[in-house]
Amino acid sequence: LGAPVVIRGSILVGFISELGDSVSVMQLLTHPESSLPAEILSEESASRGLVRGKSFTGVEIVTIPRDVSVSIGQKVTTVNQDRLVPQGLLIGNVSDVEEEEHEPYQKALLSLPYNADDMVAVTVLVLP
Repeated sequence: LGAPVVIRGSILVGFISELGDSVSVMQLLTHPESSLPAEILSEESASRGLVRGKSFTGVEIVTIPRDVSVSIGQKVTTVNQDRLVPQGLLIGNVSDVEEEEHEPYQKALLSLPYNADDMVAVTVLVLP
């Protein structure tokens, strides 16, 4: 339960949310209850934020400090969560940056490198 689910070896698509005798249920990252810490990668450094599902239609990263430069196209990856999620799984790329003038944080929408409707097989990562 809670195991990360990936495609193509290292692209995170969701987590196991229910277990059965012969079938498990996966909750996609686009689900509004999905959230996990992540890093926005850049040549200078990595900045952290919280990735969360957005109304079943997309994924966003929030709580990005205002002093961090966020650019369209930057990769967003997982951070190491001891025995839960390994570091470096690709979540997506920044597709739009939203900055509110008086807010302490900025947020960005992510484009996902897959179409959930086209998935036919996934891999469940069970960490020791």
